[in-house]
Amino acid sequence: MNLKIIAVGKLKETYWQDTVKLLKAESLKKIFVEIIEVKDEAIPENAGSLLITKAVSIEGERLQRYIAEDEIVWSLWIDGEKPSTEKLRKKLAKFTAEGRVK
Repeated sequence: MNLKIIAVGKLKETYWQDTVKLLKAESLKKIFVEIIEVKDEAIPENAGSLLITKAVSIEGERLQRYIAEDEIVWSLWIDGEKPSTEKLRKKLAKFTAEGRVK
C-alpha cells in the first residue's frame, strides 16, 4: 500500500512528526509513505475573508497537483481532530476492505 501525506507548509508540530515516524516505521513492513510539503500562503493577521479564501484556494491548487484521480483523500486540519493511531489503522482497514486501497 502507498500512503501519500501532502501538507500545506512544514509538518512542524510534534504530533505530526511522531505520526510520520510511526508511519515510516510501519512502511518497512507493508506501507510505503511519501511526504510532500507544499508552500503555504502568507496570510496577514488582519486579513479579511476574501484574502483568506483566496489564499486557501491557492493552497488547494498546489495540493491538487499531487493527488491522482483514483486516490483516496483524507483531509486533516491543524485545529481539527487528532486521530489516534488505532483510528488511522481502522480507517485504512476499512478502505482496504472496500477495495479502495491498492
